Amino acid sequence: MQKLRHIFFLTVTALSLVACEGDFLSTQPLDKISSEATWADGALSEAFIFNVYSFLGYGGFEEQGLSSITDEAMFTHAGRNINTFNEGSETPSNLAWVSSTYEWGNMFLAIRQANLALENLPTATFTNEELKERLLGEARFLRAYYYHQLLRFYGGFPIIDRPYGLNEDYNVARATFAECVDFIVNDLDEAATLLDGKEETPGRASR
Repeated sequence: MQKLRHIFFLTVTALSLVACEGDFLSTQPLDKISSEATWADGALSEAFIFNVYSFLGYGGFEEQGLSSITDEAMFTHAGRNINTFNEGSETPSNLAWVSSTYEWGNMFLAIRQANLALENLPTATFTNEELKERLLGEARFLRAYYYHQLLRFYGGFPIIDRPYGLNEDYNVARATFAECVDFIVNDLDEAATLLDGKEETPGRASR
């Protein structure tokens, strides 16, 4: 009887493996989309660009703007502790709250996303060339905008014009202020050319 049970168990297991082997090996994850799939589909590529837009909340369009630390505006959220900064009473143990969205790293996270789009869109395999051109223009505009934010807050920055791999050297020297301005203006000129004549859509770069 014990031997029959072992044979039955092994038979069922073998049949299960044979039945699901193909599906198991080719199953696509449901919670993520591959890079290849993204740039093969116009709608997914557009969704990628929409995500780059999502960083616009950073750098001043969030709940608390830089105007809150001037006499231009009064931010009334008591829990944010901005008054500590305005009153000059900040100490190492009593820090004022300034939105982390002004951080250098957050701007470069947005810039990396724009660089990924600019690297992949020229060879994207979806067939809507007008959409591809528009998305390239929007990516150029967005990269220029986020670099402009860095220039406003920090001055000259290292110009990163492509996505870096894991094993590459990230130690890039800051460019001069003038070099940064030239880079931003060039991106905006390219964006204007790519977006020229495209349909204007509220909330998106159009011209």
